[in-house]
Amino acid sequence: MLASTPLHIHLLGDFHLVSGETSSLSMSHVPRAQSLLVYLLLHRGIPQVRTHLAYVLWPDSTEAQAHSNLRKVLHQLRQALPFADQVLAIDRQTLSWQPRPSVSWALDILEFEQALASAEHAEQTHMLADVRQSLKRAVLLYRGDLFPGCYEEWIFPERDRLHQQFLRAAERLIALHEQAREYEDALQVAHQLLRHEPLHEGAYRQSMRLHALRGDRAAALRTYHACAKLLDRELGTKPGEATRTLYESLMHADASSETSTSVHSAGRTTTRLIGRHTEWNAFQTAWRTAVEGHPHLLLLSGEAGIGKTRLAEEMETWVSRQGLLTASAHCYATLTPLAYTPVATWLRTLATQRDLASFGSVWLTDIARLLPEVLDARADVPPPTALTEGWQRQRFFEAITRFVLSARQPMLLLLDDLHWCDHETFEWLQYFWQIASQEHARLLLVATVRSEEVHPGHPLTTWLPPFQRQAQVTELSLTPLGLAETTTLAEQFLGHHLAPEVMSKFYRETEGNPLFVVEMIRSGTLETHQPGHEQEASLPGAEQQGRSIVPTSSLPPTLRTILTMRLGQLTPLARELVDVAAVIGRTFSFPLLAGVSGEPEETLIRGLDELWRRRIVQEHTDDTYDFSHEKLREAALSELSARRRRFLHRRVADVLNELAAGNLNALSSQLAFHYEQANLLEQAVRFYQRAAKAAYRIYDHVETVALCQRALAIFSSSEQVQRTLPGNVIPSVSELLGDALEVTGNHQEAAEAYHQSLRFVSEQETVWHARLYRKIAVTRDYPPHLAEALQAYQRAEHLLEQEEDQSGDAWHQEWLQTQLGQLFIFFMQSRVQEMTRTLERVRPHLQADGQVAQRVEFSGYIAMRDAIRDRYMLSKETVDLCQQALALSLDTGNPRLRGTAHFNLGYSLFLSGAFAQAETHLLTACAAGEQVGERELVARCRLHFLPLVWRRQGKIESLRELLSQAQLQGERRFAGVLAAHRAWISWHDGEFQEAKRHGQAAREAWQHQPQAYAFQWTGLWPLMALALRQQQLEEAIGLARALLAPPQQRLPGALSVLLEETIQLRDEEQQTAVAARLQQALSSAQDLSYL
Repeated sequence: MLASTPLHIHLLGDFHLVSGETSSLSMSHVPRAQSLLVYLLLHRGIPQVRTHLAYVLWPDSTEAQAHSNLRKVLHQLRQALPFADQVLAIDRQTLSWQPRPSVSWALDILEFEQALASAEHAEQTHMLADVRQSLKRAVLLYRGDLFPGCYEEWIFPERDRLHQQFLRAAERLIALHEQAREYEDALQVAHQLLRHEPLHEGAYRQSMRLHALRGDRAAALRTYHACAKLLDRELGTKPGEATRTLYESLMHADASSETSTSVHSAGRTTTRLIGRHTEWNAFQTAWRTAVEGHPHLLLLSGEAGIGKTRLAEEMETWVSRQGLLTASAHCYATLTPLAYTPVATWLRTLATQRDLASFGSVWLTDIARLLPEVLDARADVPPPTALTEGWQRQRFFEAITRFVLSARQPMLLLLDDLHWCDHETFEWLQYFWQIASQEHARLLLVATVRSEEVHPGHPLTTWLPPFQRQAQVTELSLTPLGLAETTTLAEQFLGHHLAPEVMSKFYRETEGNPLFVVEMIRSGTLETHQPGHEQEASLPGAEQQGRSIVPTSSLPPTLRTILTMRLGQLTPLARELVDVAAVIGRTFSFPLLAGVSGEPEETLIRGLDELWRRRIVQEHTDDTYDFSHEKLREAALSELSARRRRFLHRRVADVLNELAAGNLNALSSQLAFHYEQANLLEQAVRFYQRAAKAAYRIYDHVETVALCQRALAIFSSSEQVQRTLPGNVIPSVSELLGDALEVTGNHQEAAEAYHQSLRFVSEQETVWHARLYRKIAVTRDYPPHLAEALQAYQRAEHLLEQEEDQSGDAWHQEWLQTQLGQLFIFFMQSRVQEMTRTLERVRPHLQADGQVAQRVEFSGYIAMRDAIRDRYMLSKETVDLCQQALALSLDTGNPRLRGTAHFNLGYSLFLSGAFAQAETHLLTACAAGEQVGERELVARCRLHFLPLVWRRQGKIESLRELLSQAQLQGERRFAGVLAAHRAWISWHDGEFQEAKRHGQAAREAWQHQPQAYAFQWTGLWPLMALALRQQQLEEAIGLARALLAPPQQRLPGALSVLLEETIQLRDEEQQTAVAARLQQALSSAQDLSYL
């Protein structure tokens, strides 16, 4: 019974047995039998001596009475569990829980410990996401104490061990959720912990802090009151010192503190912080260091808009919500920086959280230099005098330091845009840090800095090294957000989900810079990426090189201002180089920049060095550079006049021509682009054609299509090009476009490209016309278009016969290709005689003039002809012919040809019964097809013949994995056989209704095919097994007749005989014998891996 029905055993929180999904097994009427079963489960797999069991379960009884009790309880257990003999090993001396291998069972404590083990392993490999996932499962599985209804001594140690494991897991999970800023999830775990351990004071503290971090201080205070009330009622005690300290800090975060915080937060975004998990973990570490009395500096660096301020503000909020002191200040870019401005801001914030009456008037005099309002609050404070002596300045520094450090609690100071900080503040910070370190102040200073603003000689370059030497600084360089994080930010800002293709384009635009994301959404730029709002496409290859057809004019005002300011800070030399580089593209080389700019090497290096220091460009090891962000390049382009842009594009094209040094193919795409932008359109078309040919040779069919389409677009839009371009260029480009489209499976678009080529080819070019018609036929050589394909082949053949000069090699090659193409149509139509006549007609020409590719194709068609003739059972001679063709193909070094030859041999080996060898060659053919972009070859291997091979090998898991992906890869013509494979897998899984549904779907798909499918055994055998199982003999006989029908692959002799005998017995109305013989046939089919 249990072999097909899983048994679920729950011991945590309650004793519960479930067989299958809903069938609950009650044992409440035999509690001692429950105890025996639980004891055996806790010692699963280990035989338990009966004497030991009797003593453990009945320690106060005599040995004889205990043994008698055990026998009675064992009998009750076997009565309560109908399947006891399948899960218990029972002999005269021992009992044990040892389920048979066929039994499917699950035990919650076993799953609980496995989840903890997975978490520990993930912890060792630092996979925190996996740790969280495993701990979540463990905490979820712990529904309560082990077997809570039992109060016997033997259960207590194990119950306590599991309980302690749960507590540790829950505490760790809370910490991980908090670390990831998942406060709601952390609270849920804390509440679950308190349900199982109501007196766990640490969990109450965690809940208080988590409520505070969520901004719900009232809930945090209520949690403390609940804790205090429970401890008083249950233990007659008060909360511990740590809990009371946290409560007091939350209480002291009074209205004045909240008002201060609100002032600083007024302009802040209310969106949730996205990503930055690594940086947040580093902040947590730095904060713990500071709280332990080791002052620490956390320096956040990165380009403008990367999210430094947003992250720093999140850190400040995290601290302040725990009732601890924070103060933030900002530095600003001014012509004459105001001394101590950020210090004054800090002091003003801290003054609202201090009782000025407790601070000495002698120090407040110096504080009043920055906060004049102190004099109004304290009449006893003398006004400050001018700083004329050195000791007065030191006293001033000491007063500020004393005031800041007087809080005696952990504190976070935030200083935004440190790169614009005034010199005087830097000097005070240096003094302040020395005192803070000596007094072990619990202080974290968080500062943000734009990397591009820190140039040689900047005060930061001398201020920072002491921190680095003393290991008192953590430096974090922020990088752009990833695609998933950018998507989350955009969707959070918009309030709705975005399509993946929309976000993919938007991410390429913003490159994950948070400011760019937000500003472009605000400006409505994202709408242009929505379906129906497509912008004009970029030129072929332009996206990879960072080029657009025209310079952008849609930068949001905020971005334009920021980027223009950055470019405006450059020297004239650097600004000129930016203009040249922007025209070249996102990436540019030193020699090309030198050639276009005309600057001497030393001058060029000086300008590039400035651009590198300013983070405008990035340097790479191969003498190339690129812009640090595409938007910088767009901003530079938008400042250029149209005439200036065209001039620079022409200069770039001229220099590229010089640098190519006879290897124009490698740079033809770039040359085409720059000639087009320089308005030299005829040269652009020629280079687009050249680039497309180069791309096709390396099997980059997508690029080939894009380049051909661009050349054709220029031709159609320019009358001048139409007048001057040679007549053979456009038909050649159109034909190449068709070739690339056909290889990638875009048959209709390929046909249209070939027809377009026909319109431009001269009537005198007969062979060219024939070639195009032959290629049009190839685009239609699948059902239900076979008649159209054959008509196109016949048109091509007729044109070749009309050619007066039939002696040329071009004519012979095209004639051979036309004949070979027709062979495939005849094969699809099962026309064996026409195939034989064509093969014999082609053979002498092939032997005289045939190319290797044609010989390989010819051998494949012989195998196909023989397959139809011999009912898809091939001889060794046919296999040998395909083997010879493969050897020929290997000498050519052509991966497309090798793929075809491997497929022909794999197909032949499958039909000869050599399944392992067939699999090897079909996998090789599939890999070759993927390499060269041959979608047709990949589909025939992966979706048709490899699954057939795996069926005959019994590789059910290989087939299962393929079918799970088939929806993304398949074509409609394979729907029947894929449904048949699903029927087979469902039959093996015992899902008989699904098996019948898929089998019937396969038969229905085959009935709609114009030609009979030869491998219907894939679906007929599972259907026959189901019919026999349901005693539907007539249906089974009908399926047997279908298996033996002439269009079907011939079955092995013994199996065919069994089916024929079955049909004969049915005709003789020997029903009993029919069922027996059908069962025999099915067993034989299963042995041969048909079933």
